[in-house]
Amino acid sequence: MEVQTIRISKDISKREANSIIKKMGYKVTPPNPKSNPQYTNYHSYRQRSPSKFENKSFRTKEIKKSPHIFMILGKLKK
Repeated sequence: MEVQTIRISKDISKREANSIIKKMGYKVTPPNPKSNPQYTNYHSYRQRSPSKFENKSFRTKEIKKSPHIFMILGKLKK
């Protein structure tokens, strides 16, 4: 499984969220205007395009040490 998107609760400031993403070794990406409206309470950082993943392979994982951070994981297409 590979990371497609990382979501961080907006309870955390944008600056702190950007810092967390960098510390995790991922890239800070601009907001996606087409992102799912049900996630308006989160800063989203897309790491790869959804088209690079197999359909219906996505899973959401909460980072246990940081309960405000979620990773969207999926299986890459071959």
